[in-house]
Amino acid sequence: MSNPALLAAAAVAVTLALISPSVATRANFDPDEFCRGINAGIFPHPDGSLCFQYVSCLFGEGFVYECNEGFVFDADKFVCVPGDWAECEEGGTVDPELERICADVSLGVFEYERDCGMFLFCNRGEAQVMECDANEIWVQERGVCAVGSRDTCEEGDLFCMGRPDGAIEHPDGCHLFIECRNQIHTVVTCSRGYVFDGQGGCVVGHSETCETSQDLCDGDQGVMHPHPEFCDLFVECDGSYMRAVSCGINEIFRYDIQFCVPGNPDTCIPSRPEVACEGRPDGIIPHPDECNMFIVCTNGVSSSHNCPHGEILRPELPFCVAGDSETCEFLDGVCVGRPDGFVIEHPNYCGSFIWCQGGQVQIHPCPAGEILREDMQFCVPGDLNTCEFSPVENMCDGRMEDLRFPHPDRCDQVVICSGGSHSVQSCPPYTIVQPGSIQCVPGNPESCDLYTDMCIGRPDGVIPHPSRCHLFINCQSGQVQLQSCPDGHIFDSSDSQCVPGNVETCDHLDEYCVGKEDGVISHPNRCDLFMICAGGVTTVHPCPTGEILRPDMQFCVPGNSVTCQFDPVEQMCNGREGPLVFPHPYDCSLLVRCQGGQYTIESCQDGAVVQPGRITCVAGNRDTCELYNDRCVGIPDDRIPHPSECHVFLQCNGGATNVQSCPRGTIFQGPSCVVGDRESCELLDQTCEPIRDPTILEHPNFCDLYIECRDGTTTLRTCSPGLILHPNMQVCSPGDSHSCNFREIEDMCVGQPLIRFPPPSQTQCSEYVTCSGGTPTVNSCRDGTVLRPRFLDCVAGNEQTCANFAHICLFRPNEYIAHPARCDMFISCVSEIPNVVDCPAGHIFNSFTRTCVPGDAQTCETFDNLCRGSPNGVLPHPGSCNMFIRCIESNAMVDSCPVGNIFHQASGDCVPGNAQTCNLYNDRCSNQPNGVIEFPGRCDLFIACHEGTSTAHQCPSGEILNVDIQFCMPGNPQTCEFDQDPEDPVLSICQGREDGQFVHPFFCYQFIQCLGGQTIIGTCPAGQIFVPSLGRCAAGDATTCEAEDSGPPGGEVTDDLCTRTGIYNVAHPNLDLCWMYVRGPE
Repeated sequence: MSNPALLAAAAVAVTLALISPSVATRANFDPDEFCRGINAGIFPHPDGSLCFQYVSCLFGEGFVYECNEGFVFDADKFVCVPGDWAECEEGGTVDPELERICADVSLGVFEYERDCGMFLFCNRGEAQVMECDANEIWVQERGVCAVGSRDTCEEGDLFCMGRPDGAIEHPDGCHLFIECRNQIHTVVTCSRGYVFDGQGGCVVGHSETCETSQDLCDGDQGVMHPHPEFCDLFVECDGSYMRAVSCGINEIFRYDIQFCVPGNPDTCIPSRPEVACEGRPDGIIPHPDECNMFIVCTNGVSSSHNCPHGEILRPELPFCVAGDSETCEFLDGVCVGRPDGFVIEHPNYCGSFIWCQGGQVQIHPCPAGEILREDMQFCVPGDLNTCEFSPVENMCDGRMEDLRFPHPDRCDQVVICSGGSHSVQSCPPYTIVQPGSIQCVPGNPESCDLYTDMCIGRPDGVIPHPSRCHLFINCQSGQVQLQSCPDGHIFDSSDSQCVPGNVETCDHLDEYCVGKEDGVISHPNRCDLFMICAGGVTTVHPCPTGEILRPDMQFCVPGNSVTCQFDPVEQMCNGREGPLVFPHPYDCSLLVRCQGGQYTIESCQDGAVVQPGRITCVAGNRDTCELYNDRCVGIPDDRIPHPSECHVFLQCNGGATNVQSCPRGTIFQGPSCVVGDRESCELLDQTCEPIRDPTILEHPNFCDLYIECRDGTTTLRTCSPGLILHPNMQVCSPGDSHSCNFREIEDMCVGQPLIRFPPPSQTQCSEYVTCSGGTPTVNSCRDGTVLRPRFLDCVAGNEQTCANFAHICLFRPNEYIAHPARCDMFISCVSEIPNVVDCPAGHIFNSFTRTCVPGDAQTCETFDNLCRGSPNGVLPHPGSCNMFIRCIESNAMVDSCPVGNIFHQASGDCVPGNAQTCNLYNDRCSNQPNGVIEFPGRCDLFIACHEGTSTAHQCPSGEILNVDIQFCMPGNPQTCEFDQDPEDPVLSICQGREDGQFVHPFFCYQFIQCLGGQTIIGTCPAGQIFVPSLGRCAAGDATTCEAEDSGPPGGEVTDDLCTRTGIYNVAHPNLDLCWMYVRGPE
């Protein structure tokens, strides 16, 4: 679309060799007067008789130029073109009515009523009719030329008008999207189970809700998930990649077994077992409801069977293996790395357990009436249905023999059965039952950790207990003996003896207050007590009921004396009528006020803390809680800096200290507040002095503030509400000023007008978000351009470094220059505006000739020397194997191989191969029979084999190869899935057709054999092709498909005839016996 500013100036400065400067002009014409107020532009001479002259304006100064003889100035193209000076019209040919319109207009543009593809340009009273670009019309309301029809004078495509190339949502559903190219739209339909991803492709999703399943796989490898909309599809995960896969006919996906089962895709109801085998071949299929059952199909009849106890069906094998019948997960890996004899509970049957032997799983039952207690590696009495351990009082019911069981709930007790009665025996303190042996050994009753091996390899002596400081372990001959210190003592490992101490904290208390200042201190292991040290003597005092000490405030506050945790603020005033005031339990700058059982939180102002004891706010350090309330003593009335917070200052009045704060984004620099960093306390008011160009800098403390630098001046600015600064792009973008988190893309445009924003987490410099009607669209700049900060427009730039070249065309009004970062592109400067242009494939820009020439885009080297002095012929392309260099008279030309082919240097020709890996496939047909084989990695390509020679071919658009039937059929080249049952089209070829041999649609050395409505693909013997007029194979060239003279009738049936042809039926070699054929062995 045309730029209105350029149209208003009518300026396109073009310098051609045909134009030469001149001073020739009429005496009454003043070029400076003509150009006054115009910065830049080229205009035809206002005197129509001087059509071979034009006026160039530059910063208000005018210059008259004259075309070479035989050329006149073209006002539409702004260049000199061949023409006769004598045919210039005297005085001009502008319509008088148009001159009247422009008579009183110094500069303006107006609608041209005779043709909506033109407009009237007025310049200092002179009228000139100008034309919009092709396929554009003049829109007076906007003062621009816009895409539209000159027949109807209506603007163009409703969907893509004014949009850049790319994809947008379709209004009729998310299974469709609109592709905009050159402002013309095309409707694209996603495959079944896919929805538009908002960026130009289709992803797995729900076509009704339009929700995508992009996070469904979340790194899963080899896992399948149900499709969100269709139960006969499932989502196959491969890391972050996913694809929708279809079950078989009349099957639905069952997630728990990761397999498709018989069912109705419309109702998503699995087939009942009794009908599950209808129409299916004999074999084993999963049960529709239970994974520990399976169905055997015999002649379409179903019979249900159970897997052995503790096993489930592995449907892909199919046979039963150890597994979880609830989750349908297999258990074959649980014993890997386990020692022999290790016991693991079975996930479904607590009366059974898994026994590990040689890394393999064995399933065994507990004795009757018992269930496994895994931590004890032992079966104990319990209920097999509820899997609950029997109550201790019932554990010995019916058990007359003497038995010992680990306690069902505790690791430090055993249950002894004798004559049907029970008794509970506790292990000695700080010992636990050893699994398997049912003996008490040293251990931790809380964690059930054993300490039996602590003395192994140690000399005799004492060592600290691992979890109790009033205990110690005496090692004797590698055996553990557990011993305890006297009450009130703890074990001192440095002296290997017991000393006075705190049993809970293991602190020494024998000299607790010695050397301490008099005052209140915490009790070492009782938070509802506190100690007062006075002259080295310690006394203990209680807090009020329900309160514990907050030492830093020297004040008791509501709390739990058992856990020593302060009550949550919302519970501090429960049961306290008040009025009461407590220091906040964790923050020395807050107070909690209780009144009538309700609480309110009061905050000290910035730079102030609660004074211990008095519960009032005074100047202080909010981090260390240090007080500054005496800083103004002896100081005259004035402002002084706050010692710990630079955005706060102290106002001294008569020795009293008052705290005051600077505005947001500023700090105190006596005697006033200036722009600064609250955290580092660095001044920022001089930040912009060395910066002359307009620049935006982020504020270090507040993301909704920023520093604007202009002409070396620093100014503090605030983003609009709801916006925070995007530092990289130097603009305010939607976000939370408290968390400084940008909004997600889907929420960025809520309440926003038509506007652009950078993406919230910009990883490259070429993306931006466009808001329109509250809806976001993610767009990307084209190759060779980057997003320019502040302006958020796409300009020529380096995509790797993000450097932009927006001003590269300054003072270059019209020329081609090299792209600074891409040699396969160049920049076209038009009116000093850069436009990035691509060179053709295999070419790079030559800065000297200012043209694209054959070259390597990676090394940026031309191919000029490749063909110099070389004979005519072909050479490999240095940077791409699907291209080659054609040398003609020492000049290099770049050619490309057809799809599926790469250049083969040895043969000097294009042969089958992979253009990405450069792997050759020209030997794929070696020792292969004539026919079609798959093209590696591409199902829309195939390789035709004939007598060992390989040729690559491409299926028609929208089709993929079915190698079984040697045909291309409708399908998806990306997923390689057929649009319908791949057998149906083959069956239909011979349905209703009489028996015989017919022409193959692709290859003349193959044919279609119809027999009883069945289709067989046949191949002619070597050196023969199928001749339709004969209805059989005859001598011919498979490359040109031209038949040779087959000679006189005759022929002999030989034993190897069918072996050579590789098909069941072939024509009789005797042409006189054309009603006969030879049938090969079954």
